[in-house]
Amino acid sequence: MKYKVFVTTFLLATCVVCAEPPPIQQAASNLAVNVIGKKNMRKVSAVEQVGGGYAVTVEYTAGMGWNARSTRRALTYEFKRVAKAILADPACRQICEITLVPIAKSTKNEDFTMARMMIPRKDLDRIDWAAVLPERLEALAKSKGELWYHPAAR
Repeated sequence: MKYKVFVTTFLLATCVVCAEPPPIQQAASNLAVNVIGKKNMRKVSAVEQVGGGYAVTVEYTAGMGWNARSTRRALTYEFKRVAKAILADPACRQICEITLVPIAKSTKNEDFTMARMMIPRKDLDRIDWAAVLPERLEALAKSKGELWYHPAAR
């Protein structure tokens, strides 16, 4: 007597729900694209903080041919433009810190981070944007937030 063996395979499909980004991330992304430009934007992320609010990180493609002096100037200039736009928008009131990260290409055509600048919102709210100097913005990032330059840009 022969037995027939039937093997049944069950395919389990895993459903991943792709949630929409939080509205704060979308608002910050729109503002950053308007300021930096769609061509140079890489990524905008908003991470909810434990104490409340969101930390927003804006990554963008840096211009070519940056040296130490131009990196510092461009970073503070772009930070000022992005922070001003975000602080002025009522939809972005929950943002508690802003981080700007310019990304550049190396000679081997690999991406690398040129710099990183972060300042908490409580300190940004006290700035007179019409009169702030790049050196003052750098000093504020060093003392109250985060400021890092790639060794090639120091």
